[in-house]
Amino acid sequence: MGINMSINITGAKFMTMNPKILNDIIEALKNSDRDLTISEIAEITKHTRATIRTYIAYLLGQGKVIVTRQIGRAKFFRLKEP
Repeated sequence: MGINMSINITGAKFMTMNPKILNDIIEALKNSDRDLTISEIAEITKHTRATIRTYIAYLLGQGKVIVTRQIGRAKFFRLKEP
């Protein structure tokens, strides 16, 4: 996959990204016919919204995911096209 599996959260702690969770999120986005919110990704993958939020931030930083739109406070995400 070639993704760096570490992320600096809040400038203090260093955590390792779980490849299974990353894959779950990528697959949810890949298999959807539209962009998804964090809540929708959490529902599909059965991971918490907090976990999805952390991993989406990581994937945004890696340039793998983009924000497509925002409605109120809800942001919608999709995989960045190659």
